Amino acid sequence: MRASEFVEHAPGEFGFSTLIIGMFLLGYWFVRTGVMEHPEQHLPLFRKLATVGLPIGVGLGIVGSLIATQQTPGMERDPYQTATALLMIGNLPACLGYMSMLVLMLHSRGPFSKVAVLAPLGRMALTNYLTQSFVIAFVLFGVGPGLALAGKIGTTALLAIVVVTYAAQLVFSRWWLGRFAYGPMEWVWRALTYGRMPSMRLSADSGVARE
Repeated sequence: MRASEFVEHAPGEFGFSTLIIGMFLLGYWFVRTGVMEHPEQHLPLFRKLATVGLPIGVGLGIVGSLIATQQTPGMERDPYQTATALLMIGNLPACLGYMSMLVLMLHSRGPFSKVAVLAPLGRMALTNYLTQSFVIAFVLFGVGPGLALAGKIGTTALLAIVVVTYAAQLVFSRWWLGRFAYGPMEWVWRALTYGRMPSMRLSADSGVARE
């Protein structure tokens, strides 16, 4: 299904792919400059990003949604394209704002610091992303012997599926990382990146991987 959609939609996704490449380069900058390695030393930067990024990003998204939420067949100068453009432009500042807000919460001394309970999900982000894709494809689109429930269940049921999947992944991620250094797909990605197979074992004294 994805392969056929790619062939059909790839020519029209050139602009979006440019945006994605820019976001990857921005993420590369965050890592290479040490901002993400030592976020506690860059909290003023994260405060600025949250203060500026969230209002701009969320604001553009709201404005776009007020203009249009779907295409109008046969309508000249359909405002949906403008709405979509505003949403895409707002994605980056909103993303930076959300990320900064989480960093600030992690380094706070109040109840917001409890967001650290979600850390195992982030450490297994690739594994969890692929698992979510499989679950949604199986439940909604009927991939393989799937259920194909898209259009047959309401918003409440969809929300329940999301919450249950998310909670199950949180429990599984914490259980897995209590025994192994990396998630399954993170281990594969690391092996491909460095050209060698890293150890999955945890050091008994430090809790880090034994190479």
